[in-house]
Amino acid sequence: MSQQTDIKQKWAAASYALQDAYTDFILSRQAMLCSTKTIRFYHFTSS
Repeated sequence: MSQQTDIKQKWAAASYALQDAYTDFILSRQAMLCSTKTIRFYHFTSS
């Protein structure tokens, strides 16, 4: 496997892990009954 392919796979894995963490965060905020506006703000600031 080439080094470039290895690096791309590591970045892809990190990207999935980060997306999972973000999803967990949003779900935890919803469980804490944060307002819809607060959740939208989190989406806005993560983009």
